[in-house]
Amino acid sequence: MSNKSLVINIRKVRESKNMKQEYVAELIGVSPATYSKIENNKTRLSAVRLQQIAAVLQVPLTSLLADNTTAGTTADAATLIAFQKQQLLERDKTIFELERERDQNVERERRLLNYIKMLEQQVT
Repeated sequence: MSNKSLVINIRKVRESKNMKQEYVAELIGVSPATYSKIENNKTRLSAVRLQQIAAVLQVPLTSLLADNTTAGTTADAATLIAFQKQQLLERDKTIFELERERDQNVERERRLLNYIKMLEQQVT
């Protein structure tokens, strides 16, 4: 399933329940502009945010992820698993990047401390 199908499903469900974008945005804790970007596929949609939207719309997550041609089949479960797997991979990538940044900061701090020690020795 493409993200385009996902956001189309979100919009259809929201409109079928006569909910305004502003209302959903408020309930999930984002600005109306940010929510609009979600429905227009202009921003990345996290698994957590998708779960929040499904809860507000009072529908199972699988119904938002469902390809309309396979709704209610095992393909829905496969789509959900694929989506969650993609989210985990993105999270792991983010964790890796944060760990790399932390290691670089630790190295910078070590060099700064050595520099400070050297300056202290020159003063004394």
